[in-house]
Amino acid sequence: MRAVLAPGISRTLPAPLIAVPAAACAAAFGVAIAHQPLIAIALMGAAGLAVVALRFPVVTVGLILAITMIVPFGLQNRLAVGGGVGSPGLLLVDALAGLGLCRLAYRYARRAWPPSMLLAAALLVVFLVQAMHGVALGANASEAGTEARRLVLAAATALLTLPILQDEASRRRLYRILVPLGLALGLWGLAQWFGGLSYGAAGDVGVRSGVALTSGGRGQLQGGLFGFPVAVIFAFAALVGGQALKRNARVALLCVAALNLICVLLTYERTFWAATVLGCAFVLLRAPPARRAKALLWLPVFGSTFLVALIIAAPGELETAQERLLSVTQYRTDSSVYARVVESRFVVKEIHRHPLIGSGLGATITWEDLPNYQPETTPFSHNGYLWLAWKVGIPLAAFILLLLLIAIARPVRRRGLIGAICAGSQGGLLALLLINVTFPSVNALGITATTGAMVAACFLPHRRAGRGDRPASAPATI
Repeated sequence: MRAVLAPGISRTLPAPLIAVPAAACAAAFGVAIAHQPLIAIALMGAAGLAVVALRFPVVTVGLILAITMIVPFGLQNRLAVGGGVGSPGLLLVDALAGLGLCRLAYRYARRAWPPSMLLAAALLVVFLVQAMHGVALGANASEAGTEARRLVLAAATALLTLPILQDEASRRRLYRILVPLGLALGLWGLAQWFGGLSYGAAGDVGVRSGVALTSGGRGQLQGGLFGFPVAVIFAFAALVGGQALKRNARVALLCVAALNLICVLLTYERTFWAATVLGCAFVLLRAPPARRAKALLWLPVFGSTFLVALIIAAPGELETAQERLLSVTQYRTDSSVYARVVESRFVVKEIHRHPLIGSGLGATITWEDLPNYQPETTPFSHNGYLWLAWKVGIPLAAFILLLLLIAIARPVRRRGLIGAICAGSQGGLLALLLINVTFPSVNALGITATTGAMVAACFLPHRRAGRGDRPASAPATI
């Protein structure tokens, strides 16, 4: 009997080795469904999850991206194994990433690992070591594990994405997932806004009331915060990338760009506005000259239509956005700027204590003797670069930053779909680097997995593999 262990991997196993465990599982499931239905349903769900992770790597990556970008952490944790209020458990994305990595390790057990995959695997191990280092220095184990999850997901998603993007059929499947994901993200943002979803305790869902330095701001959209600029940049890259797009595809990409652009506006975060513009400008500069000229002709039309629609449909939001943009000149009296500056001073002191190896994941700082602020102990820092140097040390933080800069600077020598994915990834990473100055994108569960996938796209080989951009020996990733 031939048993398919993973796509492209099969072995001939004796029938008893398959029939006996299958019969045992069926009997156990029958007993469980009669006495403990919930446990039986959980086991069935776990079996389905294992099948997806081991058989469908593209779907696995798509689910990791969708869950982390859209599903609030509170909901993820309520559905986790061992999760609950104040007790993070094993999340669905943890299981997906773990099973996917097991499949990848089996597949490459007797093959040489490409340098890019070795680097991602090494970073994954280093992040886990930093979690143990933080616990050894006295950090809370739960907090250390939570921070490690965010960084490990980036490395794990990069590992899972690299083989997928090397095969034309697989990356087309991934692309078909990314477009609906962009639409879902934009619709999710608008649903939060118009539904008046309250601001969540984890800060990753709902509308936070009030807009600083404006006269009548209703609130700031927070759910999906880091994903909105990336979705806009990816849609823009696909539209100007040079590949032939059908009409339905162009309409879908325009919808992704418009919906997420509205959501970026409703965040009322000036850093995110600037990052979106910077990422799109970078993509435009890297586009083929003919496509760049065409895009420059259509951009005023799209911008004017978008602005007129906002004036008609949401004049109040547009006025608030104008006030918020002009308030950038009031940085001397902006309390948020003051808080970030003082916070950074505390973080810098901690960096000086452990400059080489860091304080470890889960480390905290305590705010004391600040006017208008209560003493508070927190593992958080708004400046993502300082956060990274504080937690893992200056050398590793500098290496990660250098890695991201190299990924952004690599020339895009491919055209068509893979060229658009690479250009969008580079523009998205550049936007996140800017955002990381005031919002720690390196420490946000909603975007770290996406960051890993984008880095993987940037480090694809430059080789041309002939018609359709197929590799010489397509890896088994379908």
